[in-house]
Amino acid sequence: MVKTQEIISQTELSEKMVYDDLKKRGILNKYPDTKVKHIWNWIVASYREWNIKVYDRVINWKIEVQFNLKTTREAHYFKKASYLAWYREVEDSKWIFQMYSIKDIDIKTWNPIKWANPLDKFSLKYFKAWQDISFQEDKLGLETIKDVDTEWNFHSPTESQLKAYIETWTVRIKDVYTFLKQKQIDKNTFDKFLPSLQKLLLIQIWETRFEALWDYVTEQEIKDYYEWGYISKDLARECYNKIKERDSIKQKKEKRKKDIHSKAHLETKEIKIG
Repeated sequence: MVKTQEIISQTELSEKMVYDDLKKRGILNKYPDTKVKHIWNWIVASYREWNIKVYDRVINWKIEVQFNLKTTREAHYFKKASYLAWYREVEDSKWIFQMYSIKDIDIKTWNPIKWANPLDKFSLKYFKAWQDISFQEDKLGLETIKDVDTEWNFHSPTESQLKAYIETWTVRIKDVYTFLKQKQIDKNTFDKFLPSLQKLLLIQIWETRFEALWDYVTEQEIKDYYEWGYISKDLARECYNKIKERDSIKQKKEKRKKDIHSKAHLETKEIKIG
């Protein structure tokens, strides 16, 4: 009973805090039809006309924007990032955006297949879809900044950008090292962010979203960091162990898939022969 009351309190309190913040900033005066809904774990969605506009998170009694869907949607890499995250967003005739899993999209028309259902906008799955898209968008943007020859690279990364990339787990030591080598940042900036990047390593080893661009953390990457003097021997050893554990789990999963596929193939063959 206490647990249920805590959940209700979290829902009501987080919604009230975000609603009051919107009122204070004049958003409700400008868009009086704006509504709020608690999604999960202090995450609150602000929406109008069935389109979610912003996800906010209540942290330490303060409101922080998790991400703005309009900004994410209008970013240069949105379509590619959505595809890499295995989603596609479709706008219907009433200007309402619907998100579909890529498996529910016809690859010939790029429209939803018949009877496909969009993700529930107020579900945790919908929020996580946007998290994944935002991750891939950041990753693509990061690669663009590293490529100093690209026409889209207008400037070097700012400290606020690097901080944002760290918060989304997208940036790694090798990325910031590239910025340093290309003189896009100075040594002081590199040294400032290195401790945070070191802490992220063990998380990033298990981050499957890097695999979309075949950029998962490898043993060679860890070896480079250690030889460059950017991680300790103990951290390098811990990373090696985690990579071996990760790869072992992946191999077992792949073997299980192959075994299931082989078994299904044999059963189908037996049915045809019979």
